[in-house]
Amino acid sequence: MTASIGELSEQVSKIRGEVNYLSTETTVNRRFVGKGEVLKTGTYEPREINIHDGRPVRDHFNLDTEGFMLLDHRSSVKDFTDRNELDEVYLDEVRGEVQRITGADQVVAMGYVVRRSEKPGEVQSQPPGNDVHVDMSATDARRRFDDAYRENFPDGPGYKRALVTSFWRTFSPAPQDWPLAVAQYTSLDDAEGIDTHMVFVDELPEDPYADLDTITGGRTAAAGSAFYYSADHRWWYFPNMNRDEVIFFKLNDTDTTGPWRVMHSAFKDGTVSVDHKRESVEVRTIAFWE
Repeated sequence: MTASIGELSEQVSKIRGEVNYLSTETTVNRRFVGKGEVLKTGTYEPREINIHDGRPVRDHFNLDTEGFMLLDHRSSVKDFTDRNELDEVYLDEVRGEVQRITGADQVVAMGYVVRRSEKPGEVQSQPPGNDVHVDMSATDARRRFDDAYRENFPDGPGYKRALVTSFWRTFSPAPQDWPLAVAQYTSLDDAEGIDTHMVFVDELPEDPYADLDTITGGRTAAAGSAFYYSADHRWWYFPNMNRDEVIFFKLNDTDTTGPWRVMHSAFKDGTVSVDHKRESVEVRTIAFWE
């Protein structure tokens, strides 16, 4: 009999790591960005969690069971901080790999984000994000699916299914100081999570809790999901990743009969004694089935 992921988690090593969950007092999570000003309605609280080593059981993870997997993928990119290489080489590589894995009819790249745990501004990158989240809410994902399909395939027959994923690669030497943790789908209830909005405004609103449609000059740039802590969440990571490995995971899937999103967060690995700063690149794609 094949062991379940829950049973396997009791057989592998684990470490303690700290991530930021949404505080229980927060019921509306918005971030308003004005001209040199920021207003937030939500607060986060740090939680120490168990994070299990997924390497010994990597073959048990796939998109259909837990929504994530560890891939072997060799890229021809020489310098992942070179924007020209990312634009001209890497995006096409990722599109092809996503299409191969998923079997989708069409794949559109949404762009990439480079992250560094130290001095991110030196290469126009961002720091690791250690708040527990999913980058797209169901509502925002549907809007983006429709817009992307209409823009890229105006004469297409329409899509029956759409899936947005993250193709996450580290290109710094192992071990990394800020690895990525992913939560197995079966440890998360479908009803969990609240929408979180980033809104650009000309002036910060007097009432940040008002209906977004009534806020003058408000332009919602992104809507994801944030989460409250639960002891039921089961977390995994893949230590000592190299540049020829990728964590491939779902952000939102219109097919909700199986895993349709993966909650994730970076965390500081206190077991790493060498001074290896994390550098990573993630590409988001939308796969369409027509």
